[in-house]
Amino acid sequence: MEQAGHVEEDDFSQFLSQENATAPPQPEVNAEALLRLVAESSQRQEQLLSKVCSLLVNLDEKMGRIASAQERLEDSLHRVDPPAGVARAPVSAQGQQQRGSLVPPPGKPGYSASGAPQGPTLEEQRLQQERLAAERLRMEEENRRRAEEMNRRKEEEERRKREEEERWRQEEERRREEERQRREELGKKTSGLMSGLLSSGGGGGGGLFGDEEPKRNSKGGLFDD
Repeated sequence: MEQAGHVEEDDFSQFLSQENATAPPQPEVNAEALLRLVAESSQRQEQLLSKVCSLLVNLDEKMGRIASAQERLEDSLHRVDPPAGVARAPVSAQGQQQRGSLVPPPGKPGYSASGAPQGPTLEEQRLQQERLAAERLRMEEENRRRAEEMNRRKEEEERRKREEEERWRQEEERRREEERQRREELGKKTSGLMSGLLSSGGGGGGGLFGDEEPKRNSKGGLFDD
């Protein structure tokens, strides 16, 4: 009976070792991995912000150049156009076209007596203003589109970060739940084995380890009746 008890103990130890060996290792998601993800996300956000700042600086420089060009154009218009209320002195045809002077083609500005070309015409000034206005609108539209694209990328990055944190939290909860269930199952199996050992030992009339009670001597003593 003592040998049978030791055999049952060995079977129980072997079962516990097999249960621990067959349990698959759970993937560990530690705080270091989470901090690394947060650091990478912060680095990407800093890169996006630096790009936005560089775009804004370039936009400011371009707008400054456009404003200076428009100011120069307005100054040239003021120099060409005489102030209101001032009448021009009549010039004779002989003064307008002197001997040896060049006659400009139709639609082109004339030349002064010294041979220097005159300023741009009103039509050319109007076209130049229209080109500047169109260029300014194009640059504003392009910068607005770039800003929207940067905002969209930033929102996607933040959404991806939230999804990663949510997946990590769900994975951690699932791992804890599986660990709890595994421990409960192991506890139930251990309790069942202990109950089986106790019941088998008690049914045979022996102790916990199968020890038999000493038999009483059936022969009578010296003073037995």
